[in-house]
Amino acid sequence: MVKGRITVVMLFLLSALSASADDNVTVVTASGETPYAMESISRIDFSETGITVVAQDKEGVTYAFDEIRKIVFTTTPAGIEPMTAAQKSKLTLTVADGGRSITVNGWGDRGAAPLEIYSIGGGREVRIGEWNGTAVDVSSLPHGIYVLKAGSETVKFRK
Repeated sequence: MVKGRITVVMLFLLSALSASADDNVTVVTASGETPYAMESISRIDFSETGITVVAQDKEGVTYAFDEIRKIVFTTTPAGIEPMTAAQKSKLTLTVADGGRSITVNGWGDRGAAPLEIYSIGGGREVRIGEWNGTAVDVSSLPHGIYVLKAGSETVKFRK
């Protein structure tokens, strides 16, 4: 049962082996912890009795399933990074008309720019090629969390 869980978790997480320098796999046993940099791992082999972590230099270290307490994956998040105060958008949104439209405050006299609204899943829901600061119709969007991008600025809102 434990072997099955470890196997499923390992297979799911091994897709992370296209990792950055700060990403690690740590095998925790009763006798201690052994960290491995993901970039140095060639593969992890599974057998009936345990796993073997094989490094790029082709030397492997074998761990019996009954010795393994846990396997910890430590990764550096990729994708959306935190914003500093200087990077934060100066735009604010007002959801109006019972959720049917949004008004973007702070656009001012910047002129026309593309405006896009993305769902939290990453799909583009609205695109206006030459938006100039007018209210945006969001009546077709279901309730949820969205990201609005106007020019080079982004802001998150809930409908």
